[in-house]
Amino acid sequence: MSARHKASFACYLLTAIILAGFGVRYFLATELTPYHAAALGQSLAAMSPNQQITFITLYRAVGTGMLSTAVAFSFLLFIPFRRGDVWSRWAMTAAGLCFAGLSTYFTLAFKAATGIDAPWPAAVGSVVLIVVAHALASGKAKV
Repeated sequence: MSARHKASFACYLLTAIILAGFGVRYFLATELTPYHAAALGQSLAAMSPNQQITFITLYRAVGTGMLSTAVAFSFLLFIPFRRGDVWSRWAMTAAGLCFAGLSTYFTLAFKAATGIDAPWPAAVGSVVLIVVAHALASGKAKV
């Protein structure tokens, strides 16, 4: 692998690690995030049982999506990307920008609507990492 390809690999891997970290956090959540609790004006314990299961189920679904994306990135990185298969770069970029781009949009929309800080820097950082990774991998590769 060239230096550019190694740097691209590192950017995609860091994106996968960020996704996995947030995925585990949401999947294992037993309480609302501070920013969601602030927007709702109450804790999970203050909600009805139906509301509680709704939020925990949504958190687990979001966590599952993040973990699934991280697993897909990992397989794509360690097998076809390392072989130099061009399609793997496009697959990671498309899936990553879809997830991270929409996460950025919705996180910033939440902040705009509520005035409450949410973890938008992680979402923006993921978008930047994916774009940089894709650009770095645009050098020599097998077609």
